[in-house]
Amino acid sequence: MRLLCYTLELVSSDASFSLPRFFETIRKLLVKETAQTKVCATETAQTEVCATETAQTEVHKGMARKRGKFYRRNLPHWHPPGATFFITWRLYGSMPKSAIEQIQESRRLLEQEVTQLNESDEQRKIRHFKKLFALYDSLLDKAESGPFWLKEGSVAAVVEEALLQRYSAMYHLWAYVVMPNHVHVFLQPKVAQTSVCESSAQTEVCATPKVAQTSVCADDSAEQAEYIPLEKITQSLKGYSALEANKILSRTGQSFWQDESYDHWARDETEFYRIIAYIENNPVKAGLASKPEDWPWSSAAERKRRGYNEIRALT
Repeated sequence: MRLLCYTLELVSSDASFSLPRFFETIRKLLVKETAQTKVCATETAQTEVCATETAQTEVHKGMARKRGKFYRRNLPHWHPPGATFFITWRLYGSMPKSAIEQIQESRRLLEQEVTQLNESDEQRKIRHFKKLFALYDSLLDKAESGPFWLKEGSVAAVVEEALLQRYSAMYHLWAYVVMPNHVHVFLQPKVAQTSVCESSAQTEVCATPKVAQTSVCADDSAEQAEYIPLEKITQSLKGYSALEANKILSRTGQSFWQDESYDHWARDETEFYRIIAYIENNPVKAGLASKPEDWPWSSAAERKRRGYNEIRALT
């Protein structure tokens, strides 16, 4: 349109009009138009990039507003504040390649399943996790090869001491078991501010099982409190026990624990007690003991040693 208007204006106003001059003028104008178009395109693209970055920033801000910790190694981990976590970690090299491939194949088949009627995405993920974890734990219990360093009483004692004493200020420990090649722990991170509960009576209240929040004596809700990060707890427990166990086994400097840990948080009180029963019954299921309290490296045995007749926090 601009070219047409310019042509009409040139023809009507310029007595010395000639075709060569006309075409040269049109060529220059086209070059100018092309350059301006490129600039506009660049500015548009930059605007779109900025819009995308703004949208991403808003998403991240939204995730930050939703309290909790999310991190990923090989597995995704979502850690809502104040939850009680069922954690499992195993010895380095304790699962053969064939077992890992079996788990991967089971995961692939589960992903191909048709969603169940009225099942939410979260419910589906939890159901898949439980099935895969049951297979994972069964393969560890039935393992006939690989390291079994935790069979050594002195090595198992290192893990138990770390759980019950060395790092007990970081969490409420509800259940644990040290198996020959893996460990199950059920714990609740404590609030980072140790002054929340001031009296001994309040401290007793805080040591009762809470699925969604640790302290009922705090003025702030679980969403507002700052809890000791679960990854810090597992790093402390695994790091110390690996160092001490390797000293006992004369294998200093070598990997002891597999890096990855499985964790799952209890959604309600029913699941809370079901997890405790699962952990403490693991030696019985694996054929290592006739009763849960007969396995010495467990919360069931520890409660018996302390004379507890009910479920209560051990730390």
